[in-house]
Formats: sequence, structure tokens, C-alpha cells
Amino acid sequence: MIIQAIKDTLNGTTKRRAKIQTVVGTTIGILAGAATGILLAPKSGKETRKAIKAAAEKGAENAADAARLAVKFAKKETEAVKVKVDDLKTHLKHSKKAVDEAAEHFAEDIKFDG
Repeated sequence: MIIQAIKDTLNGTTKRRAKIQTVVGTTIGILAGAATGILLAPKSGKETRKAIKAAAEKGAENAADAARLAVKFAKKETEAVKVKVDDLKTHLKHSKKAVDEAAEHFAEDIKFDG
């Protein structure tokens, strides 16, 4: 858990995650405030139901926006991970090739020395 937190901090994931959490938290706060205001306002039942319906629709829109943002973030992060994995594979191939070449040279040196 701690290692993952350190990795997230180093690659900037923590900041992006914090931004998303801020958006989601703000949306929830706005909805809670709106619901409280509607329920405590001195209106008739019909007006209150209409206001609750409008707030619920707005909340659904905000939730959909937050979900779209989360999906966009996940796709972006997935692409970044794919690029890093591809880079790592390339580095590993080059490293393996270098090790194989060094082993061949070492084997040849042993043959000539022996």
C-alpha cells in the first residue's frame, strides 16, 4: 500500500486522483446543499416535489459528468501505462541482447585463454 502511494506520488497520479476527488466531492456537496435548501424552504408540497425533481435531474447530470471524467481519466492512465510497458519491453530486449553479446565475448575470451 505504501509502495503504491510512493509510486503514485512520483508519477503524478496522486494529483490527478485528488482533482477527480475534488470534483466528485464538490458535486456531492452542491447536491446535499440543494437538497437541504429545498427541504427546508417554505414551499407547498407541489413546489417542493418539482424542486426535488429538478435537483435530482441536475444531480444525475452531475453524476454522469463525473463518471465521464473518471472514464476519461482511466483511459488516459491506461494509455500511459501501455506506453510505459512498451518502453520497458524495448529496454528489456536491448538489455537481453547486450547481455547475450557480452556472454558470447566472454565465452570467446575463455576459449582463447584456455
